[in-house]
Amino acid sequence: MVSAALVVEREEPGHVFKIQRPVYFVSEILSESKVRYPQVQKLLYTVLFYSRKLHHYFEAHRVSVITSFPLKDILHNQEATGRIAKWAVELGAQAIDFVPRAAIKSQALADFITEWMEIQAVLPHEKPEHWIMYFDGSMKLEGAGAGVLFISPKGEQLKYVLQIL
Repeated sequence: MVSAALVVEREEPGHVFKIQRPVYFVSEILSESKVRYPQVQKLLYTVLFYSRKLHHYFEAHRVSVITSFPLKDILHNQEATGRIAKWAVELGAQAIDFVPRAAIKSQALADFITEWMEIQAVLPHEKPEHWIMYFDGSMKLEGAGAGVLFISPKGEQLKYVLQIL
């Protein structure tokens, strides 16, 4: 499973330091092939997944990704090939700053939400006898969208996305 939290950090009256407010939490259970990605590729996939899921935030604001991994160097590597080169092209269109993790406090809330949700996720041990459906939807001023995941009793996954503009 990959997961990430979108946190807005802003100054508020009566507070000396900026206040962090969670805005959105996204997670996805990885397919068998994605589970085998190296850790850095899983992190890049999470940023890509996030940018697709929350494209309205990425288009309207400058986004900072706080990480201890050199994701910026990997994405801007001239010799990158395969999926990393493909992801670099897609993420290059976004205004993303990759910021090194300097202080624990700036990432504490996002880490807590992410770790807590991963602990809470319960994966089924047995294959179901019926189809299972997971649904995720969102609305905004310009339209709406939904994602649906069907899991068959054999464990096959069918993913559908609907966007209404």
